[in-house]
Amino acid sequence: MKSILNKLKKTNSSSKQQLVEIDSNAKLFELLHKALVGFLAKEMGEEMNLSTDASHVLFYTAISSTEQFSKNDGLFFHYTFKLLEWCENEQDISQEIDQLDASEQMKRAITNVYQKHQQDIERLINLSKPKAPAISQKEWEIYRDAMYASSQEKFLLIDRYKLDENYNGSILTGHTILERHDIPICRQKMMNTFEQLGVSTTKLKSWLLVVSEAVTNVIKHAHSGSMMVIKEEQEVRVIIKDNGNGFPIRDLPNLVLLSGYSSKQSLGQGFTLMLKIVDQIRLYTDLNGSSMVLVMKL
Repeated sequence: MKSILNKLKKTNSSSKQQLVEIDSNAKLFELLHKALVGFLAKEMGEEMNLSTDASHVLFYTAISSTEQFSKNDGLFFHYTFKLLEWCENEQDISQEIDQLDASEQMKRAITNVYQKHQQDIERLINLSKPKAPAISQKEWEIYRDAMYASSQEKFLLIDRYKLDENYNGSILTGHTILERHDIPICRQKMMNTFEQLGVSTTKLKSWLLVVSEAVTNVIKHAHSGSMMVIKEEQEVRVIIKDNGNGFPIRDLPNLVLLSGYSSKQSLGQGFTLMLKIVDQIRLYTDLNGSSMVLVMKL
């Protein structure tokens, strides 16, 4: 960082222009990544009360074709790379920040930058992720039927029309899912609803565990989502919708049927845990997100 500040002291307006020259052969995603690194480092600098010029030079350094930078080039770049690594691996950001060997001021700075720009960071990261190859209707039906049979009819892949049918009935409660504090709110709403329905203590604890798992996964793997609870006759359906990238259909057999199987886009052990408790899981998924229907018989 000292070398950057020393450079800044020696620069005039024309030399600053030199810092922002970029390689004409650079690829779009390379430039986007450099700009993202520079912008987040600049924001952290401002949170740590660097001067405007000092924080801006971090951005210039990142995108300049004449500068070779890495996570060892300075404190702000180091923590920027850490933050992006956590986001790419879909780790618990709050937990990772808490475990950092850094000052409390630095931890607050990273937290503030992440909270301020979370959605933009995740969108840019998702742009660089490879999209799942298209799947034909016939292949989709084969996966649907195979998973339905292999799960003893407890897991059903559904299309948009079948998803709409799950909204038939009386709406008992619901909540928008945006941040971690929405998890206990959803849990409390579900507890109140289950108690009003006369659900036994044993079932209530198990069902709350499943709902908490599903809501937590929205926070971990998607930008936002919602929870809605529908009752139709003696069936309760908890519909958890997210605005993530959806599940690759070809990965679903492993995600659903293999205990402990996990991937960056997956629920990890979530599916196998849920299947042990609920009567059925119905899943609609595409590149714009997923809707999981947890079916529970009263």
